[in-house]
Amino acid sequence: MDYSIEEFNKESVKIGARILQPGIMKNLLPDYENIYDQIKEFRKQAAIVSQENEAISKSYIPNYERRVLKESRNVHYNIISILGGRGKGKTSTLLTLKYNISINENPFILKGNMRRDFVLPLIIPDYMGDYNDSLGWVINCLENEMEDMEEIDKNIKSYYDHDHHFNGCVKNNKSEVRKAIDELKKAYEYRRELYIKNLFNSQVRGDSDFIRYRDKITSADIELREIFNKFIDRLIIEKKSYFKGGKDTETEPMIFIFFDDVDISIEKCFDVLDTVLCKCQSQNAQKL
Repeated sequence: MDYSIEEFNKESVKIGARILQPGIMKNLLPDYENIYDQIKEFRKQAAIVSQENEAISKSYIPNYERRVLKESRNVHYNIISILGGRGKGKTSTLLTLKYNISINENPFILKGNMRRDFVLPLIIPDYMGDYNDSLGWVINCLENEMEDMEEIDKNIKSYYDHDHHFNGCVKNNKSEVRKAIDELKKAYEYRRELYIKNLFNSQVRGDSDFIRYRDKITSADIELREIFNKFIDRLIIEKKSYFKGGKDTETEPMIFIFFDDVDISIEKCFDVLDTVLCKCQSQNAQKL
């Protein structure tokens, strides 16, 4: 859904935070336009890595070697931080960047109904409950984006009399991307359950039990990271299928994830860092 600046400002998360005009942005962050250049570079690198991974997948090499080659290309942080003191306009700057990335820098790609990139809602760690984490919020936002994509595809197919020239995903057909999100949610809930049990520590007695339980948590963390990034790859492939994107650096879709006030809660700060550094390492994921 697209918004005007006035509508976007109504959704501001705190008093005084709003979309800024270019002149004000220039005063707050003189080199803010460099951020868009950096995003273009991230997009270019994502397109190159995607093409290399596709070539590796089609190559006739041993599975082990193929996996090693992919892993060597699949750790990407893509983080842009906005730093400053209290009341210096960080949230307004972030909202302005988000608006421009959502609208001005995000062209339509399919019959005027679908845009190239996924732009997630602003995530504020301090709003999370005690047993929620940033990864769960990101997964939920990505699932909503996926469902919006499915709905657009469904409407277009209906409008064109069920013409199947569009290779989108249909919810009832259990597409590959829906299988991937179901697998991700299952892995996330399993890891979350282990963490909660470990928090209350009711089943861990003695060193051997502790080591065994920590091994289970570590294994669940590693598996979750792999499944999460596999889902992102599947989501990007699905988006490309609508418009034959990714053939050049201009059409490579990206996922934009925005965090605000990460420093307010020390506990949530470490959680967000774990999500952006350890879990979300896809070349197509951009974190601000």
